[in-house]
Amino acid sequence: MWRGVSIVKAVYIDKTDLNCACVGGDSKVPLGIISFTENAMMAVMGLWVLLHL
Repeated sequence: MWRGVSIVKAVYIDKTDLNCACVGGDSKVPLGIISFTENAMMAVMGLWVLLHL
């Protein structure tokens, strides 16, 4: 969870250019709303699975 908070702070508050590590980190794709949404959805799904075991 703290990783997500730090990413939001870096990208949206500090306006830092972060690259997405989706292809092993060699790509220059900026970390944007799509990447963040994907990570947030994965975190929510993981939490849901843990709570419904």
